[in-house]
Amino acid sequence: MEPATAARPSPELVYHLAGALGTELQRLASRFGSEAVARLVPHVVRALELLEGVAGAPLEPEEEAKGAVAPRSPQRELRDEERLLLRQLKQVTDGQRDQLRAQSRELQLRVQEAEALQEQLQRLLRVNAELRCKLAAVQVQLRAALQRAADAEGASAQAGAREAPEAVSRLCHAEPQGQRKPHGFSREEVSQILQERNELKANVFLLQEELNFYHRELLTDQWVPGLLLNAMKLTVKKHRRKIKAKMLGTTDEPGSSDDDDDDDDDDDDDDEDDNNEASWLPPPGVDGASPPVPPESRIKSFFSFWYRGSSEPSVEVPQTGDPTSSQGELRREEKEQPPPPEPPGGPP
Repeated sequence: MEPATAARPSPELVYHLAGALGTELQRLASRFGSEAVARLVPHVVRALELLEGVAGAPLEPEEEAKGAVAPRSPQRELRDEERLLLRQLKQVTDGQRDQLRAQSRELQLRVQEAEALQEQLQRLLRVNAELRCKLAAVQVQLRAALQRAADAEGASAQAGAREAPEAVSRLCHAEPQGQRKPHGFSREEVSQILQERNELKANVFLLQEELNFYHRELLTDQWVPGLLLNAMKLTVKKHRRKIKAKMLGTTDEPGSSDDDDDDDDDDDDDDEDDNNEASWLPPPGVDGASPPVPPESRIKSFFSFWYRGSSEPSVEVPQTGDPTSSQGELRREEKEQPPPPEPPGGPP
């Protein structure tokens, strides 16, 4: 059995425990915050006050006698309660410490995730800026390449258009070097000769057609005025172009070089016809210069504007008989005249 002095704690022991607990609680509050130990402090203070009351109360004689006889059960109970309170306090502090550590770890993880996301955002922004710069450079290069390609195509087309006639002429007229000229005619010379022959045939046929046309239109008993003669000449030119195009196997184009040559020849013929027009008309003092008009002829009535008040003498018609009979003979000659020859075909 323990002595009587050890039945209850002394006040010095209680104060020592209070100081130690206060120091520990201050350390926990400074480390984890005052809220972590706010609910624990009142219980600790209450327990220390109870211990202080028990330690400072005087002992009665009966109690001392009982304490000497009976074992120290209240002290054991107080010690058990103290141990229980300390154990609970330790459990509470350990749980709060674990919670604080878990929250701290979670906060650190969130901070690390935020920093990683920020770094990824910065990296994506840099990559986006680099891609924009590269895209702008590629677009500029593409525009420049398209412009160069268009310029090159235009230049090549112009150069080809300029060089094509020269190359064709060189290929047609130049002979291969080191090659002896063959005997006889070449294919180009034969084709040129055939072309010239066809042109000559066409010219002969055109002259025959023109001669027949003048026989039909001009060699009559009535002389044609200048305007009608020009119209007939234009008609002859059109017929000539059509017949020549048919003979040569080409299309009838009014702006062709052959038509220009024909027009030049026709202009020369027109000048000669104008110079020789006076030869068609008899001189003004010849008798019989104005033959009587047949009663059935009304040609001049359609050209009264030119014949009205005209003092030009007309050509004398040979007085071989009745004018109507001469016209009938001319018509019979035109009917009996053989048809014009067929246009020659193309080169064999």
